[in-house]
Amino acid sequence: MDIDLIKRSIRLDRQRLQDTSSDLLIQKNIGKTAVIGQSRAIKERINKNIMALKKELVTLTKKWFVDRDLEHGGRLDKQALKLSEEFGELCAGYLKQNEKLTKDSIGDCAVVIVGLALLIKEDVNQIFKESDNIKRKDAMESFISLNANISEFQLSQGFASKELCRHNLVRSIGYLKSISYELGYNFVACFKMAYNEIKDRKGRWIDGSFVKEEDLG
Repeated sequence: MDIDLIKRSIRLDRQRLQDTSSDLLIQKNIGKTAVIGQSRAIKERINKNIMALKKELVTLTKKWFVDRDLEHGGRLDKQALKLSEEFGELCAGYLKQNEKLTKDSIGDCAVVIVGLALLIKEDVNQIFKESDNIKRKDAMESFISLNANISEFQLSQGFASKELCRHNLVRSIGYLKSISYELGYNFVACFKMAYNEIKDRKGRWIDGSFVKEEDLG
């Protein structure tokens, strides 16, 4: 499925939803029920396409890691540290009110989590799906909870506690979504931005960390 095609469909449906809302305002009783039904159908289609876009991004990111032989080249402890690095940049973006850095870092964290899920051999799509059940918190509480889960993941992977590691990843994605929502961002758009940044990136694994081609010297 083409990501740009899904995005175009979402954009057009959002415009149709606005047009339908305008129609509802100017109508009286005649056709009001039909307009409401049409509006509901458009919203359902938008939500369905957003889910499809998220799933496609996860699939493409998984492929990126597989194509670069994450399983044999990457190390769980190093990739866990990578997540901490990206979280640090997310904190910096938030504190400096740097919107671009904040959005980039939300997406970068999501990308790293896909790699971590692959390394512990868990279903990445299921992790993202279950993250929708994480209770939304305000921005500051979400940062605190995300930090706690990243730290707990680092401790858990040392004891080979796969179930706890999985739990930490589900909650981490959930709190990234919560941060996105509280700051007025679109999580899927942040994720897509990060994928677009890495999709053509080349390099190789050195001691468990992926080093970009331009940094190899």
